[in-house]
Amino acid sequence: LSGHPWLSGHAVHGTVLLPGSGMVDMLLQAAHRLGCSSLEDIVLHTPLVLPSGDAVEIQVDCVPETLGRYTLALNSRTSRRRWTCHAQAVAAETDEAKTGCAEESTTWPPAAAQELPVEELYQALRARGYAYGPDFRLRRLWRHGAQFHAEAALDAPSAADAALFQLHPALMDAALHPVFLAQNDTEDHTLLPHSIGSVHVRVRGAGAVRTTVTRTADGGFDIQLTDS
Repeated sequence: LSGHPWLSGHAVHGTVLLPGSGMVDMLLQAAHRLGCSSLEDIVLHTPLVLPSGDAVEIQVDCVPETLGRYTLALNSRTSRRRWTCHAQAVAAETDEAKTGCAEESTTWPPAAAQELPVEELYQALRARGYAYGPDFRLRRLWRHGAQFHAEAALDAPSAADAALFQLHPALMDAALHPVFLAQNDTEDHTLLPHSIGSVHVRVRGAGAVRTTVTRTADGGFDIQLTDS
């Protein structure tokens, strides 16, 4: 936390956790070093607690499976403790022509979209145990039928470091927040991400994004981020 103070802006019930998006970015970094551009079958097993007075050591194990595919495992430990596996994924080569984002409308937000008060969303999330700092918050939010559209941007100190990441974890995490609304879930339980079908980053180091969240037929979500 002393080296990356922005991470203190991601707490659940008073405990600072590395966001699942941070695990995804570390796995993406490993995939990139292996010459792979995508992650598939991502499973987040165990939250990674960030202690206030101790460093966390991270390693990613990479095991080749078939040509151009690797199984990755993200592990951590603090001083003199055993390694804990937090996440696994498959790194794969991807045909860039098949991963293009849908063409963005020239009108933003989409015509007839209804703007929603962002602060009301975060008040509701605070009541459920989530505490988000400035980098982890959406700036604006709209509903357009069954879709949600939003904007997120990093504050200046974090934006200066955005190029260190495939996609800054705070931006990626904020892009997931419309999911809470899309679920129409009125219960007070706390949810953490568990599985992600695939992630592909075409542009590295964005400091601000526009995001569109769409509920899919199988009950999941398609999340598209555009560098803004």
